[in-house]
Amino acid sequence: MPAPEPDRPEAPQPEFLPSADLAPAYCTVGPQFCRLSVWTEPQYAQRVARERPARATHVPGLGWVVALPVASLN
Repeated sequence: MPAPEPDRPEAPQPEFLPSADLAPAYCTVGPQFCRLSVWTEPQYAQRVARERPARATHVPGLGWVVALPVASLN
């Protein structure tokens, strides 16, 4: 495969699709221990606004990264 030209951007890489073999990722949000999940645009859009997680961040090209509460740390 030839090297990309300096003024021409490289072709986009295929999207990463998480495997079921990957361990879940966790984080803390305030007093909550949460499991991180990535939702595609259609997965997020199919839920009505009141059913969407309060802790969600849109990442262009990836979808929505959501923090789903697992336990309280209090």
